[in-house]
Amino acid sequence: APFFTSFLIRTISWRIILGNDGPVLAFVRDTLGLVPENFSIIGTPLGLCDDAVFVSDVTVSDGSVMTPGQEFLKTWKVRNTGDCTWGAGYTIVYGGYNDKMSGVPAALATTVIPNQEVDVSVQFKAPTKAGEYLSAWRMANPSGYAFGQFFFIKIVVR
Repeated sequence: APFFTSFLIRTISWRIILGNDGPVLAFVRDTLGLVPENFSIIGTPLGLCDDAVFVSDVTVSDGSVMTPGQEFLKTWKVRNTGDCTWGAGYTIVYGGYNDKMSGVPAALATTVIPNQEVDVSVQFKAPTKAGEYLSAWRMANPSGYAFGQFFFIKIVVR
Protein backbone atom coordinates (compact mmCIF):
# COMPACT_ATOMS: atom_id res chain seq x y z
CA ALA A 1 0.00 0.00 0.00
CA PRO A 2 2.78 2.56 0.73
CA PHE A 3 4.24 2.05 -2.78
CA PHE A 4 0.86 2.50 -4.44
CA THR A 5 0.12 5.62 -2.38
CA SER A 6 3.50 7.08 -3.29
CA PHE A 7 2.95 6.23 -6.98
CA LEU A 8 -0.51 7.79 -6.91
CA ILE A 9 0.77 11.01 -5.31
CA ARG A 10 3.64 11.23 -7.83
CA THR A 11 1.23 10.66 -10.73
CA ILE A 12 -1.21 13.30 -9.50
CA SER A 13 1.66 15.72 -8.82
CA TRP A 14 3.09 15.28 -12.32
CA ARG A 15 -0.33 15.85 -13.81
CA ILE A 16 -0.95 19.02 -11.78
CA ILE A 17 2.51 20.45 -12.45
CA LEU A 18 2.87 19.46 -16.09
CA GLY A 19 -0.66 19.35 -17.42
CA ASN A 20 -1.93 16.65 -19.73
CA ASP A 21 0.06 17.36 -22.93
CA GLY A 22 1.16 20.95 -22.47
CA PRO A 23 4.49 22.55 -23.46
CA VAL A 24 6.12 21.89 -20.08
CA LEU A 25 5.41 18.16 -20.35
CA ALA A 26 6.68 18.13 -23.95
CA PHE A 27 9.91 19.87 -22.91
CA VAL A 28 10.54 17.51 -19.97
CA ARG A 29 9.70 14.44 -22.07
CA ASP A 30 11.52 15.40 -25.29
CA THR A 31 14.50 17.30 -23.94
CA LEU A 32 15.22 15.67 -20.61
CA GLY A 33 13.73 12.26 -21.29
CA LEU A 34 12.22 12.08 -17.81
CA VAL A 35 8.62 11.25 -18.62
CA PRO A 36 7.59 8.08 -20.49
CA GLU A 37 5.70 8.47 -23.76
CA ASN A 38 2.60 6.88 -22.21
CA PHE A 39 2.47 9.45 -19.41
CA SER A 40 -0.99 10.67 -20.40
CA ILE A 41 -2.30 7.12 -19.86
CA ILE A 42 -0.75 6.96 -16.38
CA GLY A 43 -2.06 10.40 -15.54
CA THR A 44 -5.69 9.89 -16.49
CA PRO A 45 -8.28 11.64 -14.31
CA LEU A 46 -9.08 9.82 -11.12
CA GLY A 47 -12.69 8.78 -10.59
CA LEU A 48 -14.50 5.94 -8.91
CA CYS A 49 -15.08 2.94 -11.10
CA ASP A 50 -18.05 1.76 -9.05
CA ASP A 51 -20.37 4.27 -7.41
CA ALA A 52 -24.12 4.66 -7.00
CA VAL A 53 -26.64 7.10 -5.59
CA PHE A 54 -30.22 6.55 -4.48
CA VAL A 55 -32.71 8.37 -6.72
CA SER A 56 -36.17 7.39 -5.46
CA ASP A 57 -38.44 4.72 -4.02
CA VAL A 58 -40.38 3.02 -6.81
CA THR A 59 -42.50 0.69 -4.67
CA VAL A 60 -43.31 0.36 -0.95
CA SER A 61 -42.86 3.80 0.57
CA ASP A 62 -41.17 4.14 3.95
CA GLY A 63 -43.54 3.49 6.85
CA SER A 64 -45.75 1.11 4.87
CA VAL A 65 -47.78 -1.20 7.09
CA MET A 66 -47.33 -4.95 6.57
CA THR A 67 -48.93 -7.96 8.20
CA PRO A 68 -46.69 -10.49 9.98
CA GLY A 69 -44.95 -12.70 7.41
CA GLN A 70 -46.27 -10.71 4.43
CA GLU A 71 -44.13 -11.03 1.30
CA PHE A 72 -43.47 -7.91 -0.79
CA LEU A 73 -41.17 -6.64 -3.52
CA LYS A 74 -39.28 -3.40 -2.83
CA THR A 75 -37.86 -1.51 -5.81
CA TRP A 76 -35.54 1.50 -5.73
CA LYS A 77 -34.31 3.67 -8.57
CA VAL A 78 -30.51 4.15 -8.41
CA ARG A 79 -28.06 5.99 -10.66
CA ASN A 80 -24.67 4.65 -11.75
CA THR A 81 -22.42 7.60 -10.80
CA GLY A 82 -19.18 5.69 -11.34
CA ASP A 83 -16.95 5.49 -14.39
CA CYS A 84 -17.60 1.78 -15.07
CA THR A 85 -20.56 0.04 -16.68
CA TRP A 86 -22.50 -2.37 -14.47
CA GLY A 87 -23.11 -5.73 -16.06
CA ALA A 88 -23.06 -9.41 -15.26
CA GLY A 89 -22.25 -10.06 -11.62
CA TYR A 90 -23.34 -6.67 -10.28
CA THR A 91 -25.99 -7.07 -7.61
CA ILE A 92 -27.60 -5.64 -4.50
CA VAL A 93 -26.27 -6.74 -1.10
CA TYR A 94 -27.54 -6.40 2.45
CA GLY A 95 -25.85 -3.47 4.16
CA GLY A 96 -27.01 -3.93 7.72
CA TYR A 97 -29.26 -2.19 10.22
CA ASN A 98 -31.76 -4.09 12.26
CA ASP A 99 -33.24 -6.76 9.98
CA LYS A 100 -32.54 -8.35 6.61
CA MET A 101 -36.21 -9.39 6.45
CA SER A 102 -35.24 -12.51 4.47
CA GLY A 103 -34.33 -10.20 1.57
CA VAL A 104 -33.42 -11.87 -1.71
CA PRO A 105 -32.09 -9.48 -4.36
CA ALA A 106 -33.25 -9.79 -7.95
CA ALA A 107 -30.55 -10.05 -10.62
CA LEU A 108 -29.71 -6.89 -12.52
CA ALA A 109 -31.70 -7.24 -15.74
CA THR A 110 -29.58 -5.02 -17.98
CA THR A 111 -26.21 -3.36 -18.33
CA VAL A 112 -26.09 0.12 -16.82
CA ILE A 113 -23.74 2.71 -18.28
CA PRO A 114 -22.36 5.61 -16.23
CA ASN A 115 -25.03 8.21 -15.33
CA GLN A 116 -27.85 5.84 -16.30
CA GLU A 117 -30.66 5.09 -13.83
CA VAL A 118 -31.98 1.60 -13.20
CA ASP A 119 -34.61 -0.05 -11.00
CA VAL A 120 -33.22 -2.58 -8.53
CA SER A 121 -35.39 -4.87 -6.42
CA VAL A 122 -35.34 -7.13 -3.39
CA GLN A 123 -38.02 -9.67 -2.44
CA PHE A 124 -38.76 -9.35 1.30
CA LYS A 125 -40.76 -11.16 3.95
CA ALA A 126 -41.99 -9.06 6.86
CA PRO A 127 -40.95 -10.29 10.31
CA THR A 128 -43.60 -12.14 12.31
CA LYS A 129 -43.28 -9.90 15.38
CA ALA A 130 -45.02 -6.49 15.45
CA GLY A 131 -42.75 -3.45 15.31
CA GLU A 132 -40.78 -1.09 13.06
CA TYR A 133 -38.09 -2.58 10.85
CA LEU A 134 -35.32 -0.91 8.86
CA SER A 135 -33.05 -2.63 6.37
CA ALA A 136 -30.19 -1.10 4.35
CA TRP A 137 -28.96 -2.28 0.96
CA ARG A 138 -26.36 -1.16 -1.56
CA MET A 139 -24.82 -2.16 -4.85
CA ALA A 140 -21.90 -4.60 -5.14
CA ASN A 141 -19.57 -5.43 -8.01
CA PRO A 142 -18.71 -8.96 -9.24
CA SER A 143 -15.83 -9.13 -6.71
CA GLY A 144 -18.35 -8.65 -3.88
CA TYR A 145 -17.15 -5.12 -3.06
CA ALA A 146 -20.14 -3.06 -1.84
CA PHE A 147 -20.19 0.52 -3.06
CA GLY A 148 -22.25 3.69 -3.26
CA GLN A 149 -24.99 5.10 -1.10
CA PHE A 150 -27.16 2.88 1.04
CA PHE A 151 -30.84 2.63 0.15
CA PHE A 152 -33.38 1.69 2.79
CA ILE A 153 -36.69 -0.01 3.39
CA LYS A 154 -38.62 0.89 6.53
CA ILE A 155 -41.83 -0.95 7.34
CA VAL A 156 -44.21 -1.28 10.25
CA VAL A 157 -45.52 -4.76 11.08
CA ARG A 158 -48.98 -4.85 12.74
